[in-house]
Amino acid sequence: MFNQALLAKQGWRLLHQKDSLLYKVLKAKYFPTCSFMEADMRSIAKARHIIRLGTRWRIGSGTQVNIWDDNWANAASPYKITSPRQILSSHAKVCDLIDTSTMQRKSSLIDSIFLPLEAQRIKAIRLYQPSREDSLVWVDTGSWSDLVDFVLRKTSSPETEIFFTTAWKIWANRNATWLNNPQISASTTSYQAVTYVEEYIGSTRRVSNVYPVVPGSWSPPAEPFVKLNVTWKYFRKRKTMGVGSIARDHTGAIMGTFSAEIPGLEDGLQRAALSLVRSLQFGHEADFQKLVVEFSSLRS
Repeated sequence: MFNQALLAKQGWRLLHQKDSLLYKVLKAKYFPTCSFMEADMRSIAKARHIIRLGTRWRIGSGTQVNIWDDNWANAASPYKITSPRQILSSHAKVCDLIDTSTMQRKSSLIDSIFLPLEAQRIKAIRLYQPSREDSLVWVDTGSWSDLVDFVLRKTSSPETEIFFTTAWKIWANRNATWLNNPQISASTTSYQAVTYVEEYIGSTRRVSNVYPVVPGSWSPPAEPFVKLNVTWKYFRKRKTMGVGSIARDHTGAIMGTFSAEIPGLEDGLQRAALSLVRSLQFGHEADFQKLVVEFSSLRS
């Protein structure tokens, strides 16, 4: 069993690493005119048999996949065609069911050959450009391409962004493991992914031609000044303070906002001074050339 597993592993590498020296040598000697899955060599045949038991074809061009003998017709068992063979020969390939000039399925041919349920499944298989090769994937697991295709079709924002950000974080953690660098836990990975997405969506949300309802006590600055309203809130239990500021032009249109939670100070005057400093830093980074600063109600 162990030797069979090693054979299958080597066979899988030959299928997916066609630029390797081993593949080029074996192909030149044992299967120069056919694919690995068609090669006539005893050890290769054993590996091929094991691979066939646990894989199915993901259709690309359809030129490598036998309609009647290979696993391809369904993402779940049964993977092989169960309809009785008719019209097309035993050597027919999946590409024979596709009009390559228009990249459309030959629906009438499919309906005439296969049982209704099987014909429906075949016509639901996604078609790719002829240049895309057929590829084997492990059954019940699919491939990364299958998963991405499913996510893009079945999810929407922010779930889509969270999925790809989580995948990116997992890959980064994998690289950290490989480089013997510190790793993060699964719970931290998911938390960071969600946080990144929330921050991204918040930062890219556009405010276009929105004129907020401003309390009657607010007075606009003279043009070309920008008014920066600053406020803060002290959180006694956490011993921190929240600082917030909003910049508006002479029409009342929002030019930018800023918020942060920072270590709090005991003295109220110091809190006000610190909130002013942080807000002015925001104004400087936003490149507001002429500012008028106004404190909103201060809360301790």
